[in-house]
Amino acid sequence: MIARNLEDRLGETLGEAQALPGRIAELERALAEMAERVARLEATSGATVERAPVDSSRRSVASAPPVAVEPREITPLALPRLPEGSITLAGRTLMAVGGGFLFRALTEAGMLPARVGPLAGLAYAVWWLWQAERSARAGRRQSALFHGLAAAFIAYPLIWETTARLDLLAPAAAGAAILVFLGLGLLIAVRNGLSAVATLLIAASVASALGLFFGTGEWLVFGLVLLVVAASVEVLAITQHWPVLRWLPALPVDLAVLVLAFKATREGSEIPPEVVVPMALALPVVYLSGLGGRTLLRGLPVTGFEMVQVVVALVIGLGSAWRVLGASGASPALVGVVALALGAASYATAFVFIDRRVWRGLNFHAYMALAVALVLAGSRLLMASPLLTLVWLVLAVAAVAIGGRHARVTLQFHGALYLLAAAVDSGLISYAYDALLADPTEPQSSLTLAASGVAVVAVVCYASLLATVRPGALADLERVGETMMAALVVLSAAGLVAGLLEGPLVAAGGEQASRAFVATGRTAVLAVLAVGLAWAGRRWSRRELMWIVYPLLAIGGAKLLGEDFRYGQPFTMFLALACYGAALFLTPRLLKRGDPG
Repeated sequence: MIARNLEDRLGETLGEAQALPGRIAELERALAEMAERVARLEATSGATVERAPVDSSRRSVASAPPVAVEPREITPLALPRLPEGSITLAGRTLMAVGGGFLFRALTEAGMLPARVGPLAGLAYAVWWLWQAERSARAGRRQSALFHGLAAAFIAYPLIWETTARLDLLAPAAAGAAILVFLGLGLLIAVRNGLSAVATLLIAASVASALGLFFGTGEWLVFGLVLLVVAASVEVLAITQHWPVLRWLPALPVDLAVLVLAFKATREGSEIPPEVVVPMALALPVVYLSGLGGRTLLRGLPVTGFEMVQVVVALVIGLGSAWRVLGASGASPALVGVVALALGAASYATAFVFIDRRVWRGLNFHAYMALAVALVLAGSRLLMASPLLTLVWLVLAVAAVAIGGRHARVTLQFHGALYLLAAAVDSGLISYAYDALLADPTEPQSSLTLAASGVAVVAVVCYASLLATVRPGALADLERVGETMMAALVVLSAAGLVAGLLEGPLVAAGGEQASRAFVATGRTAVLAVLAVGLAWAGRRWSRRELMWIVYPLLAIGGAKLLGEDFRYGQPFTMFLALACYGAALFLTPRLLKRGDPG
């Protein structure tokens, strides 16, 4: 038994020994494949691998030497760092500001005369401005910035404190000091391209002037300082293309002009109107000059700041001047003349200087919008009805005629605006409203000769547009002027017809049913007009007529609910519902058939 077991184990061992060469061969092949793969990977990554050749007879693979790997430098976590030398420059700035307090201490101790101390402090601040100039010339721009910071921190608190608290500096002298120091600083900033220093000085000047404006009650002096600062910034925006600075003085100077106008119109005020009015009128002139300089001289597009601030300056400046003149008993005609002159200049600028340029787009429309607004406001301030109505009608006819002849959609729109203004001023709008929507028991406005003339001119202007503009030649947005004139013609026609029918309807209904008959007649007029507009729009492919249909139906529906159901009787309700229902039935069909696509 034992011998047999030994024999079996010996057989197994011999079998394994015989299979061992095959397994070794398989292992060698696997190692060779792995070596080849490593070599390919190293060749792909640019590494060089030296390995021993494989002896095929012995089927052994020499082990490859290890690949040399260059050690990588471990970069520490990057933390935000201040510019080199900032801490040193900050320390120098604090020492410089401390020198300014030394002058104050010497003045309070009596070692410097009261009038000399502030002047010495300002001279010390100017010396630091000169150091900013020297640093900028030497190429040390960061040092120049800190020098400018030190100068501002020394000068402006000194001006404010010696004027508002210590009463050592007269308000006029303080205002002059602010402007002189700002002028020197801006000169250095412009010479060396230091926009950060300019921004710092302008912000400090505005803050100081505004603080002294409210702190001392010297409204004229520091209001004028703010106005000069704003004008200086506009010059910088034109010459240096630093438009970001323009926001800094804009709101303070607007506020200052408003406060000046309010103070000057109070009873017992000592502020002379002859000084406030020029300052108020200078506000829009400053910002209009900045707009003109950047768009005409530099060829730059209108910015959002200009679109907002110019309008605000015009409203505040012209409105304040008009209020002050009216409160003082003088005629506000000067404001109207200035507004008309600015409007005419805006029209001339748009057509003479901007219209011929390739990029005219936004700039042209901005000047045209200013022009029409200024002409409307100036003529309203300068004239009264019926002369005002006549002037607006002349402007409307001229704008529509020129716009139609030369295919100028903007002028056509301006003609519609002048025509609408004339309709409001003549009473045509109020007459049409009373005839269509007002309570028939209330007194109504009468149709005047001026209102009739506006209605005739509206028909002529719209007919002129129909004769000069081809159907489908304009985009929907360009039909605003046409739509406004068409709506005015429709409103005038509806008001005139309803007004003419009112007398016969009252007579037919008698005292008891006059309200019901008048209400039904108005509904019938609106319904017939809606159907007529839908048909005319389909017949001649006039989109503006189609656009008026649904607003007209909406007005008729509101009137039906608010007036016909309130005053109606069975017979008049039958007529009103039949007319309005027929209009609702027919107009969608006509509009769908006539949609030009």
